[in-house]
Amino acid sequence: VWAKLLLIPAPYLYGGIMVFCALGIYASSSALFDLGLLLVLGLIAFVMRLNDFPMAPLIIGMVLGPLAETSLRDALVSSAGDPSVLIDGPITWVLYGLLAVILLLSIRAKVVSRTREDV
Repeated sequence: VWAKLLLIPAPYLYGGIMVFCALGIYASSSALFDLGLLLVLGLIAFVMRLNDFPMAPLIIGMVLGPLAETSLRDALVSSAGDPSVLIDGPITWVLYGLLAVILLLSIRAKVVSRTREDV
């Protein structure tokens, strides 16, 4: 039965998913801010899809965002509000360095692919 849903044309399927998401958000919190946030994130996802960016990082960010926020709050509470705890130690420097290298390589790859498409 669930496989039959894939036969529905994509615009109708996306519209239905958006309606059910909006109903679920409004039913759970009754806040217009949450609906606005859904609209903004939907627009960001639409622009990302137009520019061939993957959707998985956005979804993972939305799922893991609250966990990361709680962990950041716990780290700041344990360090008496000192944010330097986030950059102390060699492990954090290595992780930040790897993150920067990966980010720069992905940007470079995107720029190179765009310039090759234009030529």
